[in-house]
Amino acid sequence: MIIDSTIAERWFLNKGFEKECLKLREEFERGNISLQAPEILIYEVGESILRSKIPTNLALKLCALATEYLRYIVVDITKETSSRAIHIGRMYDLPFNSSLYLSLSEHLREPYVTLNEEIVRIRDFNVVHLNDLDLTRSI
Repeated sequence: MIIDSTIAERWFLNKGFEKECLKLREEFERGNISLQAPEILIYEVGESILRSKIPTNLALKLCALATEYLRYIVVDITKETSSRAIHIGRMYDLPFNSSLYLSLSEHLREPYVTLNEEIVRIRDFNVVHLNDLDLTRSI
């Protein structure tokens, strides 16, 4: 499965849907599912931590922890994947980061799991809202 920052940032920050997101992480840690994301995930989660209201000393530690943890999930992006992301972004009027997740999902033939309603509405890709994911069936 491909995940984006709408999922991963909730592993580290309280932003709603924590229980569902943590369940997904738990299944990954048990080895029951595979999770992947482009490297941009680390920057997006870092940005969320930066913009959070938590004290700086805790944000520094949390960012280091998140970066180390997310290294187990991120994959290198090829020139083909990034080029396809440009095509997708222009076709659907999406920012590059959203297009990159879709491109990676398409390239790896893996579902893209997100909380982003706008992305879920795009029917030309295998995108699943976290609420619609049945982890008991995915295992």
